[in-house]
Amino acid sequence: MDWLEIEKDIINEYPLLQTAVLEYGSSSVRFFYLPEGFKDLGHVITFGYVNFSNPDDFSHLLQQLSIKAKDLKVDKIVGPINFTTFFDYRMKLNNFAQKSFPGEPKNSESEKQFFLNNGFSILQKYFSHEFDTRLNFKFHYSILFMGIWAKFRTYSKYKFLNLTAENYRQYLEEIYQITLTTFAKNYMFQTIPLSVFKIYFERNLLPYIEFNTSLMVLDRNNKLIGYSLCLIDKNKPDRLLFKTIGVVQFERNGGFVALQLMRKVYLQARKNYHLCLACLMIEGNKIDRVFKDMSLSTTEYVMLEKKLNP
Repeated sequence: MDWLEIEKDIINEYPLLQTAVLEYGSSSVRFFYLPEGFKDLGHVITFGYVNFSNPDDFSHLLQQLSIKAKDLKVDKIVGPINFTTFFDYRMKLNNFAQKSFPGEPKNSESEKQFFLNNGFSILQKYFSHEFDTRLNFKFHYSILFMGIWAKFRTYSKYKFLNLTAENYRQYLEEIYQITLTTFAKNYMFQTIPLSVFKIYFERNLLPYIEFNTSLMVLDRNNKLIGYSLCLIDKNKPDRLLFKTIGVVQFERNGGFVALQLMRKVYLQARKNYHLCLACLMIEGNKIDRVFKDMSLSTTEYVMLEKKLNP
């Protein structure tokens, strides 16, 4: 998503945001700065929208970025992140031969090595775990049991329906609100206006949504309380991209909604997909630990930081 297409709405939401593109030769990068500081990271400067054409050009950009940071009296640079965790961020560390799926970083191995060789260190790690949907019997029976147990505990009070290209508009604002709370603990989370989320959803997600496994959960008043989002992997037709499960805050106790969603997604995925990729999970959280134990292959990603001399 091009920054210029969303700049007006973002500036309305963050009127003090400073952002500009730095260019040198054939390389460019955009920086972001909020005087009040970013969530979790505080008073730092961040960078994103990296166009890394060659190391020499980008070395000059890092110098410009460091000068800008010192002018703003900050001592740390963080990235890559395109302002908020709703847009692309992180840097890929391995499995460079595989084509990127929607939302996955697209950097090369040489780019990764450049940053690590120029004073950047790892701030946070993330993983994507690939697993077999049919041969892991321990997971199969545990997810079935937990899903049925969760359904019993809630007395079947929820209604499940598929997200479709026709009905998503009816629920998009509720999906947006749930997504805000789901992403809220992520590093560098900044909310975005609903109008920007709509552009992001329709352009970056809707063309890839796998509708059989993307589900919505309604309560007895037909209010959306949770959803799952799965994507088609156009690079690997036999693999489903397991992207997100989001649940409203007051329904998270016990995990009953999430467990039922996982059971339904898993059973549907087994019908058409040999493999599933649980995408871009933060290191050490509950869902990462679940899929790590059954992973056939893991792709690693990082958020980087560089501390500047005073």
